[in-house]
Amino acid sequence: MNNPVFVLGCDRSGTTLLSLLLSQSPDLHMTLESGFIPDLYPKKDSYGDFSTSKQRWFFIRDLQTTNATSNTIAFDIFELTDKQAEQSIREAAPTDYAGAINALFSKTAEQKGKSRWGNKTPKYVHNIDLLVDLFPDAKIIHILRDPRDVAASIKKVGWTHTIKEAAQFWNDRVSDGLEGRTLGEDSYYELKYESLLKQPDQTLKNLYDWLNIDFSEEVVDQYQEDRDRMSVEKHKDLFDLIGKPIDPSRAYAWKKSMSKADIAEIEQVNRELIQKLDYELCDYYIPLSRKLYRGTFDFMINVGQKLGQQIGKKL
Repeated sequence: MNNPVFVLGCDRSGTTLLSLLLSQSPDLHMTLESGFIPDLYPKKDSYGDFSTSKQRWFFIRDLQTTNATSNTIAFDIFELTDKQAEQSIREAAPTDYAGAINALFSKTAEQKGKSRWGNKTPKYVHNIDLLVDLFPDAKIIHILRDPRDVAASIKKVGWTHTIKEAAQFWNDRVSDGLEGRTLGEDSYYELKYESLLKQPDQTLKNLYDWLNIDFSEEVVDQYQEDRDRMSVEKHKDLFDLIGKPIDPSRAYAWKKSMSKADIAEIEQVNRELIQKLDYELCDYYIPLSRKLYRGTFDFMINVGQKLGQQIGKKL
């Protein structure tokens, strides 16, 4: 399968930027969120060996009715017609679930004039074992970002109600992603978003070397001029900085904009991982007023959930 590449990490950590920079390689085509790999895995046996038209169309139909994100469909990332998708799987048959996936991604890469394929899906931090089981030669890239910047971004886009919930969001995803370290240095690679912003050329050169693809010093310039971003265009509200010059000042932006109370609350949730990843600790205290507010908020949420469960049982 020629070493497929998966870019993953906590959302709002630079996965999109990194995947677009990797796509500047003449060898590698990166697609954005696929989402379906773990979702359709339980149905893999029902697809058979894809030798019959019925089996192939059953799989394609599932791709066309499965979300990649809340706003996109899994099948659309391949940018293939139904006929092209069916033909690519037919040519790979007899094959298994992984082989059918590889056939579609490979066809997409071929259409772009590339010999290798990759996929950027942040939530696959929870599915590293599955990815490696399906694609033993896969290259897993885990991008990390300071939890204070991530939490601020997550709360800004409205994915959580509180900064504490955003901090836990980062903790859950990064903890699972770090399990990739057990794979060894040939299969798993970590890089920090801050390094990508501050030293893009050197950071990318190191990564390109690890992937065994040629690096060009024009990568960053090519990325800024690239207009082939169909998937990103569907999420302009989330990716407003994509295509703009890489801005080193965005590294550790929390130091200039975040309140001490928010910093303290994030560090309370993530202290262990912050230290493990060699990020800075401020050791601020959570104000008493914040503790009282948070205690009341958590209590009300807990009561609301229990009440909802009781009502649900009576309906």
